[in-house]
Amino acid sequence: MMTEPSFYPQTLVDYAQIGSAVGTLAAVVVSLFLANRRPSPLLKISCSLRVIVWYQQQGKAPEYLTFNAVNEGETPATIVNVAWCLSLPFKKKRWAIQDVSTSDSVVRNPQLPHKLQHGESATFLIGLQGQYDWTQNIQKSGFFNEGIQSRKDCEHLRAVIFTSVGKPSICKPDKAVLDLIWEHQSMHLSSAKSQK
Repeated sequence: MMTEPSFYPQTLVDYAQIGSAVGTLAAVVVSLFLANRRPSPLLKISCSLRVIVWYQQQGKAPEYLTFNAVNEGETPATIVNVAWCLSLPFKKKRWAIQDVSTSDSVVRNPQLPHKLQHGESATFLIGLQGQYDWTQNIQKSGFFNEGIQSRKDCEHLRAVIFTSVGKPSICKPDKAVLDLIWEHQSMHLSSAKSQK
């Protein structure tokens, strides 16, 4: 009497062959994933206030708002934009591009787009005095007027650097930066109220 062949494994050898097939398939999937995975840029960024001191300096050292980026990834990263993001609770995120093209007699910023190899850094400085005084713009036009109405709102502000692959690197600005922004934003809000 002949028995019908069974679809289900019957012996230890059958189970071993199934295990071998599953292992081979898993190895192929993993190897394809690793082969097609593209490493993304890894930027470590900071936003702070700095003074510039040089040998011909006379009087008070000029102060700057700085965005600094270090490429800690293995692949090159191309910076295309410096920006701000305001993300208040229960409200839509708001974005603003920061102009870093202006230079003065002390500093000259890298031109965008700017490519960083592994381990290289770039610093963008924005003047807080003279012809390009950034704080004067805040006092005249405001800074995220629809969102920043108190010092507490400033805690939701983030500095952002975009790369050419579209992945943003984000950091919270130093407390001194947030204090500076609120100082001049509050002046703008007071001026706007008095004009109504």
